[in-house]
Amino acid sequence: MPIIVLFIIFLSLNGVLWYQRPNPHLWLFGSLFLGVVWSLVFMRFITREAPNE
Repeated sequence: MPIIVLFIIFLSLNGVLWYQRPNPHLWLFGSLFLGVVWSLVFMRFITREAPNE
C-alpha cells in the first residue's frame, strides 16, 4: 500500500512539473531529482527483506 501512495505522489509531482513548464534548467533538475528519488525509493522497496512469518 505505501508504494501506491508514493507512486501517486511521484506522478502528481511529475505532472505538475510538466504542466507548469518552468525554465529549462529547473525543468531538467526537477526531472532529474524526481527520477533519482523515485529510483532510490523503488530500489529500497524491492530489495527489502520479507517480514518473517
